[in-house]
Amino acid sequence: MSAADALVRRHRLLNVAFFLVVAIMIFHQSEHAAQIVQKDIRGDACPNDCRGLLGFAFDVEWVHAVYNHSILVLLVGLFLGYRMWRPAWRRARPWAWGVLAFGVFVLQGYHVVEHTVKLDQWFANGHRSPTPGLLGQPLPMAEGVNFSLIELHFVINTLVLLCVLVGYLGFGFHRHIWTGRPRLGL
Repeated sequence: MSAADALVRRHRLLNVAFFLVVAIMIFHQSEHAAQIVQKDIRGDACPNDCRGLLGFAFDVEWVHAVYNHSILVLLVGLFLGYRMWRPAWRRARPWAWGVLAFGVFVLQGYHVVEHTVKLDQWFANGHRSPTPGLLGQPLPMAEGVNFSLIELHFVINTLVLLCVLVGYLGFGFHRHIWTGRPRLGL
């Protein structure tokens, strides 16, 4: 058994929780991919028709802010629950630990700041979307095939998800989701 396996294996409930967080993040990423398809491939009129698969029900700025704050809280909670600040985690898989920590604390931390600013803009402008946030202010409107808020948030979400996946797969969390469960049957 590797050092990483020994660290991961003893946290059965956290392993399931981490799996569920990753699954939610992948589903959320599919929403952003759908927006890219709607805008850049189908040529839909944005922002009204580029809202992802469930966007017509959930494409409200406060929903995005709550989602991103929740993901940050969950990822930090997992980091603390596994006690990943301990040197044994960095020694076991230094690259996976560094990428995961960067994704959680730097990228997702910034993502929360971005959505907090967007939420403030949304309240200030009478609840109209889209709001530019910080990085979106110099970007053009989403017309044709250009780099707009849709691509910006696709890139941010992709980078966060990739960092989390590097840590998740790098430490082998996926191999320990259901370990130790009692077997059913005869």
